[in-house]
Amino acid sequence: VAPDRVATLKMWHGGALWQQIGNVSPNTDYDITLFVGRGFDTSAVQVELWAGGDPALLPDSFGIIGNTVGATLIGGDSLTPTIKVGQSELMGLSLNTGDNFGPQDALWIRIESIGGDGTAAWVDNVMVTIPPQNLTMNPSLESPDWGPAGTGQWADNVDDWIINVQGNAYLEDGTWEIVAPDGVATLKIWNGGALWQQIGNVSPNTDYDVSLFVGRGHDGSAVQVELWAGGDPSVVPDSFGIIGDTVGATLIGGASLTPTIEVGQSELMSLTLNTGANFEPQDALWVRIESIGGDGTAAWVDNVTVTAP
Repeated sequence: VAPDRVATLKMWHGGALWQQIGNVSPNTDYDITLFVGRGFDTSAVQVELWAGGDPALLPDSFGIIGNTVGATLIGGDSLTPTIKVGQSELMGLSLNTGDNFGPQDALWIRIESIGGDGTAAWVDNVMVTIPPQNLTMNPSLESPDWGPAGTGQWADNVDDWIINVQGNAYLEDGTWEIVAPDGVATLKIWNGGALWQQIGNVSPNTDYDVSLFVGRGHDGSAVQVELWAGGDPSVVPDSFGIIGDTVGATLIGGASLTPTIEVGQSELMSLTLNTGANFEPQDALWVRIESIGGDGTAAWVDNVTVTAP
């Protein structure tokens, strides 16, 4: 009996099904649940995560995952139902993606019937979930490491983030003008200055929650927070570049944040941006933050987090 709605899939020994489930979130536990039907004493399934390969080579109906799209096995485990023969059991496991693949790589799930010759397993209601993860690298701008606060060191670049134009932003140790609300470092961005980075690949029609501390160094301090999509991650510059010109990404949504806290302090602020339907999982996704307070002003940024359900 199908445990969920009408259909259930019978897989003979050695049979497998697989699909892409987005792109890799490195070092992340993926929780997988499914109903496994015990049609024989030894009915069992192997559940696996694969990564990489080329989603553009996905066949219409049939194919072996390693041969057709060139993906690589990164982890798996077996599930053996103990329920009475003829019934289905809801089973689950967690698999970790490790650190050999990144957000630019496709992620796949594969399920194989492994009960032995002449046996079969029934599969239904396969679900894969992960807890919300911060998608940004170096979110609190703590790298490079300036050591303890009070050293007065600063720089005009910051690891994992790209600044639009050299001289538009300065990494401070949190003792100069705005106290760093998270860690030691905070980034001062002059009006028109912006920082950006890739945060994985697009999940279409998905709300992304963005939060950050915005330091109000002037009356008019404010920032514009944006999502961009597409472009070519392989041409990301080392330190400086305008996102549309350097990687060819396209703006898909944005909104402004204006702190109302007292001048000289930072305010934790947030907003939600949707990716829309014009880009697909194979397209890169980027976050961009620009200081927009007006001539002569600056905004301070710290602890940028981006999460999606």
